[in-house]
Amino acid sequence: MALLLCASLAQGQIHEVGVSLGATNYVGDLVPTYQLKNHRLAGALLYRYNLSSHTSLRANVMLGKLAGSDDPAYDAFGEARKRGQFSNWMNEAALLFEYNFLDYKNPSKDLVRWSPYLVAGLGVLVLHGYEPYQEGLAPGTAYARGRKTTDFKNVQPVVPLGLGVKYRLSPYWTLSGEWSARKTFFDYIDNTGAIPEGHVAKDFQYGNISHKDWYFFTGISLSYTFWTIPCPYLFDNKSRL
Repeated sequence: MALLLCASLAQGQIHEVGVSLGATNYVGDLVPTYQLKNHRLAGALLYRYNLSSHTSLRANVMLGKLAGSDDPAYDAFGEARKRGQFSNWMNEAALLFEYNFLDYKNPSKDLVRWSPYLVAGLGVLVLHGYEPYQEGLAPGTAYARGRKTTDFKNVQPVVPLGLGVKYRLSPYWTLSGEWSARKTFFDYIDNTGAIPEGHVAKDFQYGNISHKDWYFFTGISLSYTFWTIPCPYLFDNKSRL
C-alpha cells in the first residue's frame, strides 16, 4: 500500500500548467522581411508533461493577431498591386517537444537554476477575418472589401520551431523566454499568393507563390509545477515497517 502511495505521489511531479504573453509577427508577400513594427499582442495557455529532467511534451493553445502592409511598398510594383494591409485574429493549437540542455529543476544542483532549450512540433492554424471568396471579383476589390482573393481554407497545418531559456524561480515556478517560427504550407495569411485567374501581372507583381508565408511568436511564460510531498525514508526501510 505504501509503495502504491509513493508511485501516485511521484506522478504529480511531472505536470505543469502555465500562461504565455508576447507578440506574433508575419513574413510573406506583403512584408518579405521580419519587421518589428508588425508585432501584435498574443497570449497562450500551456500544459507541460515532463518526460525526464531534459525532455518534455507541451500542449499549447494560442490567440493572437497577424498583421502586415505593403505601404510603403518594398518594390516598384507597389502601386500596381493595390493590396493595402491586413490585420486578422488567429488561433493556434500545437503539440511540442522540448529538449532542455541542463538539469535546471534538480534541487540538489542549486547553482544550475536555468537551461537553454529547443522546441519543435506540429500545430494547426485557424485564420479569422476574411469574408468568403466571391468568384470573378477583381483582386483590388476583394482587398478593399476584406474578401478572400481565392478560395483558400481557414484551417492550415504548421510546423513550430524555436529556442528559449528557462529559469527555476522556485520548486514550483518556472519563468521562460521563447522565440519560435511557424513554417506554413500555404501562401494566403496575407490574402496574397498566386495570380488570380484573369488578372495579368508579371515579375511577381501580385505575389510569389513559391515563397510560403511564415509567422512567429516571441514571449515569456510562467508555469507552475505540481510537486507533491516525497515518500519518506520510512517506506524504503523494511526494518522500520
